[in-house]
Amino acid sequence: MNQDSNLSKTAKKIISSDIEAVCEFFWALERDLDLAGWKVDCVYPWILVRMELFLELTTRMNIVTYPHHLHRLRLQEKRRRKTEYTERGKKEFKRLVSPFILDTFLNKKPYAIWAAGRTSHGVEPISASILNVVRGKAIYFDRTMDADLKGAFSVDALKYYFTKEFRQKYDVMLGNHHIARCVTISERIKNSFDIDDIDIQEKICTIIKRFKILKYGFSKIFEKQRTEVFFVVNSYNATTMAAIAAARECKCRIVELQHGLFSRFQLGYSWPGQNSSIPYFPDEIWCFGRYWPDSTPLPPGVKTQTIGFPMSGSIRKLDPKYAQDKKRVLTISQGTIGHQLFQWTTELAAIRPDINFLFRCHPTENSEPYHTLARRYDFRNFEFSGCSSIYDDFACADIIFGVYSTALIEGLNFGLPVVAAKLPGIEHLRPAIEAGDVVAYEDATSMARELDLVRRHALRYEYVAPPAGVACLRTLIEGVRSASRAG
Repeated sequence: MNQDSNLSKTAKKIISSDIEAVCEFFWALERDLDLAGWKVDCVYPWILVRMELFLELTTRMNIVTYPHHLHRLRLQEKRRRKTEYTERGKKEFKRLVSPFILDTFLNKKPYAIWAAGRTSHGVEPISASILNVVRGKAIYFDRTMDADLKGAFSVDALKYYFTKEFRQKYDVMLGNHHIARCVTISERIKNSFDIDDIDIQEKICTIIKRFKILKYGFSKIFEKQRTEVFFVVNSYNATTMAAIAAARECKCRIVELQHGLFSRFQLGYSWPGQNSSIPYFPDEIWCFGRYWPDSTPLPPGVKTQTIGFPMSGSIRKLDPKYAQDKKRVLTISQGTIGHQLFQWTTELAAIRPDINFLFRCHPTENSEPYHTLARRYDFRNFEFSGCSSIYDDFACADIIFGVYSTALIEGLNFGLPVVAAKLPGIEHLRPAIEAGDVVAYEDATSMARELDLVRRHALRYEYVAPPAGVACLRTLIEGVRSASRAG
């Protein structure tokens, strides 16, 4: 058997349930081929395709399942109404670049805000505090997957319009040396994972063309609006990166608002060993607490600022009315590993009939398969959460259980002990586990034995700081705007 065959079998054996090993593959590939600096016709394609490829590999290898089921259903619905959304995008684009409006000084919008993906009671909570400070001075871009934000411009509608209007402007032809690099990447994937049907060349061509189209459209908006500061959420999304590139071309300062967990193994943010800045990456990240930038190798030159968790004010004290005879464990599900978490929870319920178990689906999960599976069991100590707010579940829980959801960290901030399953993604919580702030278990049996021993305790790290007040945010925002003007 040749060396490549041995490598393939070894990789499959090691990586079948190991996100860390997949990350190590990416980092080695990037070092060997200088992919962070790879430039094709003024575009950095690897930066754009990195997270998409990582997700494809980990799903193809059955490490995780594809997340955001309900989001995909909503996107399918939008595709069915493509003509309607394209027309909406046309109208919104014309409103944004209208000379009649923009020649009026009072209508200048020095700020732009790119919303996060989910809402709570009709509000996108991550960007709400920023919007509150700059209201009337900001363009608000809506990219939520579960509702339409009032007064915001639809990113999906603008994308449809840009694609229709500007697609003829751009064609992508790769030179031989770029094709050779694509072939090398494909070969390395095949040798390491035995996956040989991912067409890297096609991916690169497609994403470059889409990037150029979207960048052109968004640059028209930022130029006409004279935007100075662009607040983004989820900067590693390829569409967001096109908007970032457009804003940066217009001399904007880019600030990311942390919306979820990031770590050494979250490739949207983690760039270990990089000696230079990363294209399309924010200039600053405003974080929940110091733990996040301290535990993640961000690119050189990126500034970080702690502004706290915007929903901290929603976390309330335990309500005496929730007092109960049995201890309650709240499982926080996630789209990528939800079925495995469900299996763990039902095993725990079978082993510990003296404890109540509450299963909370992720907002983007389809809950029906779980309800179907639950009918096979007759557990009186297992139920699904019926609360619209996770904080209501926190209020009646004694222990939080999951793998790497941001909600686990919220639970810590609430003063609840957190236990975790050693499932794919547990790598993200490694520093918290090593610090003793989170306890991780190999299997449900060992966890079930120790649930009585889990206690609240003082945390080693600052995961979530109190939310910054309006005055503090206003000072920070004005400072960023001054930095933008200074160039």
